[in-house]
Amino acid sequence: MSNIPNYLQDAKSLLTKEGFTISNTWYHGTSSALADSINTIGLKRSGDKVMMQAAKSTMATIGNDYTESTAPVFLTPSKELAYFWGKQTVRERSVRVEGEEEIVVFAVKLPKPLNI
Repeated sequence: MSNIPNYLQDAKSLLTKEGFTISNTWYHGTSSALADSINTIGLKRSGDKVMMQAAKSTMATIGNDYTESTAPVFLTPSKELAYFWGKQTVRERSVRVEGEEEIVVFAVKLPKPLNI
């Protein structure tokens, strides 16, 4: 992964033969366009309404029905992997949404019962 800010480069230190080490802090990478919504209402499944509307419009244009699906919220124990997935989100949104978007990484602290 290139051009990842130094403060997010943690994958090598977290990766063991058994997989990633975990703590109660997990990370979510996304687009800066979604940051205000996430800060206001939190992480929600299928929360990118702009992308859902764009997909619906595209399908209507080609004469197909659009069925909304519920996408999960993805969390990773690595800031570096969250950055990668944030980059993917920005790339996907740039195809359908105009404007400059940046990659953002959120830290999520999970209580013990949810930290598996």
